[in-house]
Amino acid sequence: MGCGVGSAAFRDQVVGLGYLWDTWTQAEQVVAIYSLVRRLGPVPSKFLLNVLSHTTQPDQQELIPIEQQANDPAFVSQIPEGKDGGASELLHHLPLLRPTNTEAKLQYLSIIPKVLAHAVTSGVGQPAALENARQLLSYSLIHPAISAEERRALTHWLRALEDRLADLRRPPAHLQHTQGYGNNISRSCSLGPGGAKSRWNDTSHLPPPDTGQDDSGWCGGSSSSGGGGPSMEPPQSPNNSATSSRSSGCDTDDVPPHHHLGMRDVGAWLKSLRLHKYSPLLSNLSYQELLALDEVTLESQGVTKGARHKIVLSIEKLKDRYRSLMQIEKVFYKLV
Repeated sequence: MGCGVGSAAFRDQVVGLGYLWDTWTQAEQVVAIYSLVRRLGPVPSKFLLNVLSHTTQPDQQELIPIEQQANDPAFVSQIPEGKDGGASELLHHLPLLRPTNTEAKLQYLSIIPKVLAHAVTSGVGQPAALENARQLLSYSLIHPAISAEERRALTHWLRALEDRLADLRRPPAHLQHTQGYGNNISRSCSLGPGGAKSRWNDTSHLPPPDTGQDDSGWCGGSSSSGGGGPSMEPPQSPNNSATSSRSSGCDTDDVPPHHHLGMRDVGAWLKSLRLHKYSPLLSNLSYQELLALDEVTLESQGVTKGARHKIVLSIEKLKDRYRSLMQIEKVFYKLV
């Protein structure tokens, strides 16, 4: 039984879903909605169709030329490869493919495996290609124009892409030990709750490194819902920022030049939280060590109470994001 549409518990659930929504990529958002809409009956489905038709009507004109391209077999066959093998261009057009356009669909199906193969083989050298390819595969596995048999032919790429992303995010042997500012935190952080290693350590619960996209939202940096990000006031301190930096061992001029793979965007994350002065303290940590941070550890490093709370709250959101991604992955496997 549900909480009731007007209840406080239901409102809290909707707000929580909004926080998660802001951490997802556009493809993840579409897959989540798709999996939920499939559970609706015909009347609420028709209602949502009418709502979408009404609310998106002002934007239809600008989509017309793009939709024409997306359904033109000649145009699709000539999509340039680009640095990511053409994944970004396909992401722009595949969602607009009409379900009945078999000729154009066949062109997409001839190109998509090549793009996925390019992403897997380019790997570490082009992380943006991996992320774009994964989003492209997400659309391919739920697109109504693509049959169940055609989806099954693409399914094996799911694991190949996830394995490649895991390799990308796993620190090499010579970077396993943190240096400088991160040493004290490293010694106090375990692999995770209870010391057990989980898939959080090597998959996509944290933002992909250097995707070329705006990562300000991956831990609440830019939220349309108004919660969890920069809308939170910075911690108040009687000291100015320079004094606070020195007292916590975080001079911004001393940012270590080397980072663990997958941790390059920690500075942008902290800046979105208005906590960039702590970049030197956290930028040398691995994914595992960052995930294991708690307020006690941060307090021992001189991090203020308000900043500790922000950092720990953002890490919890990242954990929730990973759990949601795993649920979406389960939906994929049920569809094919």
